[in-house]
Amino acid sequence: RPIRRPPPRKQQVAKEERVYSKTTLFVANLPFSTDDEQLKEIFVGTNIKDAHVVRTRNGRSRGYGFAEFHNEDDQIKAEQMKHGIEVDGLKGKRIISVTKSTSVSSPQHLQQLQQQQLEQNNDNIQQ
Repeated sequence: RPIRRPPPRKQQVAKEERVYSKTTLFVANLPFSTDDEQLKEIFVGTNIKDAHVVRTRNGRSRGYGFAEFHNEDDQIKAEQMKHGIEVDGLKGKRIISVTKSTSVSSPQHLQQLQQQQLEQNNDNIQQ
């Protein structure tokens, strides 16, 4: 009988390898009944551009989504206003989590960012 091994774990991405969006927020702990329009309604009073709830192949919500804003200032204000608020779901109230959206950079992009940081540091030293 062959030995079964668990699938390999996804590697944790170092924080310095993450690139934070300047216009998109990640919204977690959404009720499964939430659709795109309801996610937009959560951000009433902010300058929201678009909202999208992530769904499975069969159309069921995964319980999280993304809210896009016109600029970084709008994003920051919305995060401060809406993080930790209660929203109504079919099974009661939920407290949502609103944070800046991140993506993992390619190695080439990371090298470019590091090169830019080195150049900025050199410029600061020369001044």
